[in-house]
Amino acid sequence: MMEEETTLYQEELLPLGPDDRYAGIRALWIKVIIRAIFDWVTYRDSLDLKHRKDAEGASAWLFKPSVVFNSFENVCYYVNLNPDDVREHIRMMSKEDAKKIEYLERSDREGRDLAKRGISLARKRQELPADF
Repeated sequence: MMEEETTLYQEELLPLGPDDRYAGIRALWIKVIIRAIFDWVTYRDSLDLKHRKDAEGASAWLFKPSVVFNSFENVCYYVNLNPDDVREHIRMMSKEDAKKIEYLERSDREGRDLAKRGISLARKRQELPADF
């Protein structure tokens, strides 16, 4: 049985608007993308088997084409990111860059959106695409 190859676009699943009921879903998917980036960049050359498996799983999700609803390409469309631009930028990221993004995600203890501030800072330094 052959799967039909389709990409679900954001307009079909998560309509945009001033009363964006899907902001939480988008935030969750952005966190998934950040975690995959962290795992691939940080652990891709690890000698630890568990970390290496995390990196391989992240690599498969980030770089291999897929038609499933939660593929990297579809998730990027859900959150208004160009998957090719994201891939291009994460290939150039250092472990330190990945740790900064992951740290910002984990250190939001006072209700501040530190991840957005970190992404904004990375944009200013031209480390991330403008639409990330």
